Amino acid sequence: MNALAVLRRVDWWVCLLTAALCLVSLAFLRSATVDDPQFDKQFGKQTLFVIVGLGTSCFCLLPHYGIVRRTAWLCYLLGVAGLAAL
Repeated sequence: MNALAVLRRVDWWVCLLTAALCLVSLAFLRSATVDDPQFDKQFGKQTLFVIVGLGTSCFCLLPHYGIVRRTAWLCYLLGVAGLAAL
């Protein structure tokens, strides 16, 4: 199945609401930690986590679900290793 056929079946409202929720949570985190030097690095980390999460979800959206299901443990371990490396 080509990528355009996959993109036609995507529920874009869910994608839009997920991105909006991520942006709102980043705004809340920034407003809560802007004056506290102890939590200065938390906003950058959370932004990176949001970018990695959205990128991973887009990556998992494109291939057929059977391929993703067979390689789920490998993807999970790579994701955990990548986050642990931060």
